[in-house]
Amino acid sequence: EVFDGEKVDKEWLDANFTDYSKPWLADHNEDDEDDGSGGYRAFRRKRKVWYKRIQFTVLRNPFVPLAFRFTVISFALVAIGLGASIFHETSRITRCIAQQPGTRSEHCQRLIGDRVVDYYRDPAALMAIIVDVIAVIYSIYITYDEYFSKPLGLRPARAK
Repeated sequence: EVFDGEKVDKEWLDANFTDYSKPWLADHNEDDEDDGSGGYRAFRRKRKVWYKRIQFTVLRNPFVPLAFRFTVISFALVAIGLGASIFHETSRITRCIAQQPGTRSEHCQRLIGDRVVDYYRDPAALMAIIVDVIAVIYSIYITYDEYFSKPLGLRPARAK
């Protein structure tokens, strides 16, 4: 091994390089703004203020739960629409299957062809419609109850 550099002692290393035996920024004074870390600390303080402001807004604003409820209601309405369209399409297929293979209409031949098909209506679409209708009604009731009724602590025990 060839070493062309010069060998230095511990005092020269301590004078010219960082002391890695201490944790990072262990002897850094927070009031010392002349080095480059002052901007980072200001950024952290500003970010902390924003986090507290967002947290206060989310936890104290009465419209945040309303936005979540409207999101749930809109997704449930989309699910009702999808379930209804699937249910409608399966009813078309079921009507076409009831026709004899040689006497099917042109529309039925495009849907299932001219062969014998063993098919039953899938109950999943009907179940999705039923559950989502109940979810929409429940979400609307809960939203109305949350915004237009007395708080839970002020109601009689039987009304809860």
